[in-house]
Amino acid sequence: MTGFGAVLWGVVPANLAYFGGYELGKALMPGHWGMAGDMATGALAQVLAGVVYTPIDIVKERMQVQALMRGSYSYASPGQAFRALLGGGQGLRGLFRGYWATNCVWLPWNAMYIAGYEQLKRHSAQLLQLQDTQELSPLVVASCSAAAAAGAAVLTHPADVVKTRLQVLTGQQGGAALTALKLAQQQLAAEGVGSFWHGLTPRLLNIAPGCALSWAMYEWLKRRLDGSSSSSSSSSSSSSSTGG
Repeated sequence: MTGFGAVLWGVVPANLAYFGGYELGKALMPGHWGMAGDMATGALAQVLAGVVYTPIDIVKERMQVQALMRGSYSYASPGQAFRALLGGGQGLRGLFRGYWATNCVWLPWNAMYIAGYEQLKRHSAQLLQLQDTQELSPLVVASCSAAAAAGAAVLTHPADVVKTRLQVLTGQQGGAALTALKLAQQQLAAEGVGSFWHGLTPRLLNIAPGCALSWAMYEWLKRRLDGSSSSSSSSSSSSSSTGG
């Protein structure tokens, strides 16, 4: 469970940024853009969430592997890790090391995920002869989310392997000079193509159920809040009409 504290500490602001970006993207993208609009929405959500999540991700991964790094760094808590990264001579850059490498993974992932998720919801609504995707049950929403998440995870996994190694190895002596491209070239030469698929199964087992649960809850809660808001507006209108 090492590194869990960092994740727990940042999960609320990261999700607020992510779902806020998702709703903002849906509001901004023209309806006729179709899947392109869905992909742009996913990219916008990631750009905003990445600002919050990247420092958390770095701390989590360093906490998890510090026992294997032979004294390159050692942290007693996530707070100490944050302070060490800030005071390591790079300032805020230390906390955002790997931001673009992270986006190389999660921008495509989110673009593909949101596009796939929205398409699966539309097809499910048609199949079930529903008027709107808002009428889908939480179970169907969860299934659409899990399928879209798994597909996007498979396609972006090699980039995720490079991103994770970059964030971990930059803590070693001389690691600050590493780039994602240089690291990928070294990995390919030393370990072969198969190394880019290491850890795919655990990643799928983490991402697919997590997305299914979080998006089913999000859509259900949003529907309830929208319903409450509509009911309140209707009640206010009725009262005004009666008073007139």
